[in-house]
Amino acid sequence: MKEICPKIDGLTDLAEAKLYIKKLETVIAEQQANKHVLREERQKHEAIINNLQEVVFQTDKDGCWTFLNPVWADITGFTVEESIGKHFLEYVYPADRASQQGLLESMVQKKLESCRYELRYCHKDGGFCWVEVSARLALDEDRQTCICGTLTDISERKKLEFELNRHRNELEELVNERTYALYQTNEQLKQEVADRCRSEAMLEYLETHDSLTNLPNRYFLTEALCKASAAASPQHPSALIFVDIDNFKVVNDTFGHSDGDKLLVSLVSLFKRDLEQKDVLARLGGDEFGVLLHNADIDKATKVAERFRRLLDEGELCIDTQRVCLNLTISVGVVLIDGTLETQDLMAYAETALYAAKEEGKNRISVIESANDKAKFSEANIMVGKIKAGLKEQRFELHFQPVYKFGEGIAHYEALIRLRDEDETLLPPNHFIPIAERFGLMSQIDRWVVKSVIKILQNRRDDIRLFLNLSGTSLGDKALLSFIEHIIKKSGVAAERIGFEITETTAVKDLEQAEEWIKRIKDLGCCFALDDFGIGFSSFSYLSALPVDYIKIDGSFVQKIDVDSKQLALVQAMNAVTHTLGKKTIAEFVENEKIANILHEIGVDCGQGYYFGKPAPLCD
Repeated sequence: MKEICPKIDGLTDLAEAKLYIKKLETVIAEQQANKHVLREERQKHEAIINNLQEVVFQTDKDGCWTFLNPVWADITGFTVEESIGKHFLEYVYPADRASQQGLLESMVQKKLESCRYELRYCHKDGGFCWVEVSARLALDEDRQTCICGTLTDISERKKLEFELNRHRNELEELVNERTYALYQTNEQLKQEVADRCRSEAMLEYLETHDSLTNLPNRYFLTEALCKASAAASPQHPSALIFVDIDNFKVVNDTFGHSDGDKLLVSLVSLFKRDLEQKDVLARLGGDEFGVLLHNADIDKATKVAERFRRLLDEGELCIDTQRVCLNLTISVGVVLIDGTLETQDLMAYAETALYAAKEEGKNRISVIESANDKAKFSEANIMVGKIKAGLKEQRFELHFQPVYKFGEGIAHYEALIRLRDEDETLLPPNHFIPIAERFGLMSQIDRWVVKSVIKILQNRRDDIRLFLNLSGTSLGDKALLSFIEHIIKKSGVAAERIGFEITETTAVKDLEQAEEWIKRIKDLGCCFALDDFGIGFSSFSYLSALPVDYIKIDGSFVQKIDVDSKQLALVQAMNAVTHTLGKKTIAEFVENEKIANILHEIGVDCGQGYYFGKPAPLCD
């Protein structure tokens, strides 16, 4: 008993000793319980510390790590085991170390009890990470001075701060360049307010102006047009003019976009000469401009448009870098603003008038003034809406008409596009193709047809061959040609199963361009057919230049060969010349057995028409 507690010597009898021992046992039990509670609390705290998103650390007074939780490895890439015992400065990014030793000394000397700051720590992969340090002076378990705290990874925040600072600096530099004198004379508070105001004004300017020409943009013109329309009346009209440079794409393709941009800036200077200060000249995009003439009737607007046209038609614009002068022309659409139309309708009519001027041959002016004009162009706008909806809502369909090889069977099918109207009426191509060509929508339609034909061929197990028609406007679209080459190569479909058709009149308009198109398509392995042959009948002279496989004799010559000997003679001549040139013939509009037999007898290779089959969806 002496060894347990010397005070037991003072006990007078056994009863007191037993009582004392019992109390001692109680104390020991309580201590054991407390130790268990402490152990559980310690485990909880360790679990909490180990699962924090921050590094919890402790260093001795010399700055060597004595504790690090596992987050240390997540942030720096160094394990806790390899880091314990090493000086924390070994992990501080070299450029940030200078300030840290002095900070440690200040805390150990109790000049500084706690601190919070940001710096970089090295990462094991050779980089660094940004951390926020929160540290305080403390005593460790042995009552020795130590420093403990947390390291929070703020790399993402710093990255955002750096990015924001970079943008802020760029903006400040931009503003400083233009307002340097103001910065020198104003107080700091006024400077900050001025910076913000100028920044907001710059953003607003950029939203409403074109960066190349510094002209108002489409948004600005639309807002101005809205106000002008609200103020206009039949007695006090204004006018809207749309201007488009004809064939400007050729300038960009030939001389480059940089010279093309310079040319646009020069044109703007020319246009401004004929406008009053109250008028609005805007760049709508690319080579298209809009002009809002305030307080102008249709005569005044037409005169302004004519002056624009003559400026280019009679003058020359030079590209300095190439020392080449160009004769450019413009197409112009004019519409009267009399308060009876909404802003969007005015824009649509001006656009329609512009395209009408282009369709009529370019280098001319088209005016919408009367109710009849509006009614005529409204129909075109309605069809434009249907075409766009058709592309968006998958309302286009392909029907296929067989091309029959005499004496053998079906050689291939021609894909013919249809548009399913909202009332489920099926519109033939002559209802929408001319409008699509006028309003620049053919490229989208042609792409849809090509993709649809490729998809059909990918999904069929037979060796069916499909021919598709290309619009006349497609020959000027090199991006479409590249698209066709790419999609055929990528599709896995044998190129000889695909054929293309263009009309004779399309080929004649630009023989060189047509020849390039046909050659590149044929280089893929595809076939090519010249459609509607013989309409102009000046065709024999260029047939040898076009590397087509088939000549399609126009139906106007074929449909009466059973009753008209002259028509039969023409068809025989076309067939003979075509064969002499090493090409095959397809006769269109074969309506009955008698015509089919005649064609077969005179040696025409193939026939197409209702006798062999009407256009219909392709059966599986």
